[in-house]
Amino acid sequence: MSAKILVVDDNALCRMVVSELLKDAGHQVTTAGDGEEGLAAFRDGQFDAVLLDVQMPRLDGLALCRVLKGSPETRNVPILMLSGLATTDSRSECLAAGADDFLSKPAASGELLARLNSALNSRLYAGEVA
Repeated sequence: MSAKILVVDDNALCRMVVSELLKDAGHQVTTAGDGEEGLAAFRDGQFDAVLLDVQMPRLDGLALCRVLKGSPETRNVPILMLSGLATTDSRSECLAAGADDFLSKPAASGELLARLNSALNSRLYAGEVA
């Protein structure tokens, strides 16, 4: 299943590694360097899922997650948060902001793809049932 994925991370190397992994898995990938760029990308197109870093300049991942989950147009788009902060409080904060899943950086390739596919399949199933 090919999906349109938005990767938002202020770390260029992380953005590139995740982007290449997703492209190799057959997905179409758009990248953004911070939450403001990520929000602008949503204004320009629709995405099937978002991989979102937590800590970024300008608009951080938590704030962008709240914006996307608060909008009727984007609230059903799965958001997977990626963070170097792997504490229980950090995970809880991400989920409270509306994230669908949380992965600690560096995320293992297989786990990232499995969680992304699970989120995409859940969205597809929900769309068929609704």
